[in-house]
Amino acid sequence: MVKAAVKGKLWKKELILPALALLTFTLAWAGAFPQGFVEKWFSRTVYPDISTAARMFADAATFAWRRFGFAGSIGLALRPRPMFFANCDRAAA
Repeated sequence: MVKAAVKGKLWKKELILPALALLTFTLAWAGAFPQGFVEKWFSRTVYPDISTAARMFADAATFAWRRFGFAGSIGLALRPRPMFFANCDRAAA
């Protein structure tokens, strides 16, 4: 059984990310952040870290990620799907 104290902390953590996302969306929509500041902040602090991590991950692979993604998307598009209305004739009879 999960203790009540743990459950109480869990629901708070589940609400933090959506609340922050809603807050940032609202502030951005209201124009609270100057565009130049956001562009400089992202391009100088956040993007280099993301780019470095992605480059290290991509360089560790011995294959091209674009080919892997293309083949995967074709596979997902052509996968067999369940037929939802296959038994409609039987139900009407």
